[in-house]
Amino acid sequence: MPRFQVASIVHPQLRGWLMTVAMTSVVSADLNAKAHSTFPNTTTGHAMFAPFTMETTSVIPDTFLSFNFDWNLNVSAVDAWSNASVGWTLDLQSPKLRMLAKAMSPANLRIGGSPEDTAEYQGFGDNHICSEDAIMRHTCLTPDRWDEIIEFAEATNLRIVFGLNLMFGRESGNTWDSSNAHALLSYTAQKHPSFSHGFGLGNEKEFVVTAQDTASCYNILRKIVDSLWPVSAHRPIIIGPDLNPRPDWLSVFLANLDDPDTVDGVSYHMYVGYGRSLDLPNLIVQPAWLDFSHGYMDAHHRALARSKASPDTEIWITETAAAWASGTAGVCDGFISGFWWLDQLGKAATNGHSAMCRQCLVGGNYSLLDQTNYLTPNPDYWSGLLFKTLMSGKILDVNQVMPLMGDYVPQVRGYMSCTPFGAPGYQRGAVTFLYINQDPTNNISLSLYQGARLSAGPWGPEPPAFEQLPRTEFVLTAPTLLSRTVMLNGQTLELAGGGNALPALNGVTGTDFEFTAPPLSYGFVVYSAAAAPACM
Repeated sequence: MPRFQVASIVHPQLRGWLMTVAMTSVVSADLNAKAHSTFPNTTTGHAMFAPFTMETTSVIPDTFLSFNFDWNLNVSAVDAWSNASVGWTLDLQSPKLRMLAKAMSPANLRIGGSPEDTAEYQGFGDNHICSEDAIMRHTCLTPDRWDEIIEFAEATNLRIVFGLNLMFGRESGNTWDSSNAHALLSYTAQKHPSFSHGFGLGNEKEFVVTAQDTASCYNILRKIVDSLWPVSAHRPIIIGPDLNPRPDWLSVFLANLDDPDTVDGVSYHMYVGYGRSLDLPNLIVQPAWLDFSHGYMDAHHRALARSKASPDTEIWITETAAAWASGTAGVCDGFISGFWWLDQLGKAATNGHSAMCRQCLVGGNYSLLDQTNYLTPNPDYWSGLLFKTLMSGKILDVNQVMPLMGDYVPQVRGYMSCTPFGAPGYQRGAVTFLYINQDPTNNISLSLYQGARLSAGPWGPEPPAFEQLPRTEFVLTAPTLLSRTVMLNGQTLELAGGGNALPALNGVTGTDFEFTAPPLSYGFVVYSAAAAPACM
């Protein structure tokens, strides 16, 4: 085909555009070569990010990364829920469980799941006797077990958010009977006067109970909590309604609450995948699949912002994993899950969410710890621990630079925060860059660039260069995507001290001018000399 011949099969409306592109490519070839020295995003295998370091985009609490316990029981002798039910089989006295939970603290410990709305509370002063169904399901909570849960949380620096049964009493009427929950709360206020934890009410009941009815139940719960804990500074928080993604339902719920501060935080659940999908491994490594949850986060945040809720009302994701239906073995508990895990953590933090609670710490095929294998940490435990260590409350915006001579690289994305005091590589003004590289074959060199895309000229002075060095790198890879082990800078992460202690999570010092992200990897990079004004 001649150089500027446009194929006759091209749609007539596109021929002129193609001719222009072809001619422009010849004229600009020399410009491309010249531009590479000043604007390096011009070749395959390179991505540029612009960090916006003048101010924070959000501030997250230290408890942002959180996790759950569930009432769920195993259905066979040995399965993913064996020894994981908070109501019965989970060993809260295990020193190893306590060590691993405390390492992730401070955090919220949400206790719930679908069986939450079958739970009953016996022995708390209201003379209620658990039903045969609750006994069979092991959802009959007694004072001894409740006291043990509280002791576990306080010993591990966790804040309980305990989900109450929204369906109690509805078998004999259409309204919630709050008496059993009231008895549990009364006992708690008397036995644990410094109870600095929280409560929710109902689990994913948006298609069973109306938004208006649910709001009326939360109004009742608020009155109970306020009466039992009259001093607001020592009052448990209320988080709810724990629905599946339904921003319209959430808006109606918020409109029917009595007061702007009836709930301290609004909550919803987020599962991007389906646990029985055979396509899940292929989907997780697609950039568009990661983006699925972003729109829902934005929509629920808008619902809260438009409501009458207090400006101090937080927004939480109280249950999440890469897939629901107990997750997928080898996927939601494997290395591949980290692409979703770190992306959703980064997006939720940037979006201003105050908590993201992983389903679960133990239990299911999406757990952070494998309780069927001596509480061995799964890959997401290690990447979550690094997130806790290296990402602070001050979140910064960072985006790939708008393309001039180079292209946007969809397989690479990143998030940024100020580096917390005491973290490896910390110095005043340092930033931590969380990166994800889904490219299956290419190393991608990443540069953080805050200069002008063109020479300063008449547009003003050149911004200061972003210092790429010194740099501390924490690169996470695995032998295969479905691996249950993960390597930090090439070294397999595993418990030390005979399986009873955490290893040192050491980074390596970067030496090349730019950081290079290996194919199918994720991790963190600390830029010590970033001198970010928001982090000073």
